[in-house]
Amino acid sequence: LSNDVIGVECGGALKNPLAIGAGIACGLGYGQSTLAAIVTRGAVEIQKMALALGCKNPSTLYGLSGFGDLMLTSMCELSRNRTCGWYIGKEGLDVEQAQKKVGETVEGVATALVTQKLMRKFGLRMPLFDALADVLQGKLKPDEALKVVMAKTPEHEGFVVIQDKLNH
Repeated sequence: LSNDVIGVECGGALKNPLAIGAGIACGLGYGQSTLAAIVTRGAVEIQKMALALGCKNPSTLYGLSGFGDLMLTSMCELSRNRTCGWYIGKEGLDVEQAQKKVGETVEGVATALVTQKLMRKFGLRMPLFDALADVLQGKLKPDEALKVVMAKTPEHEGFVVIQDKLNH
């Protein structure tokens, strides 16, 4: 149970675009190492946005509503968002075609576009989210986006660590 509503909401919402990105990478034939890099770097980007939006405690994102949900949604072949990305990467579909093929709501599409606007508003460096939004808008090809993003040196691949005070 968490009283960090913004942190929980950010973890729950921002995992969806990353799952689309994971699906694109898998559809393009990239392996588990690339998937791990997307999830790890993406988790750091989620934390940046969550803090900008008022997340009370970054450790909220370590829990099931954050990292646990991100792992499941990004790696499970039953995930609507990952499946949408897979269609984009494997079959070369545009986002509308991929969503139609999934046949259910793909929350990550709208979230990716809003996140790109917010990251620009807050001046955040979030290369995965930025590239993904460009792919979904048809501004960048999926294979080019992955090459560009994976070639970038991350500023910092760790989470912000906050010393929690425990009352025993």
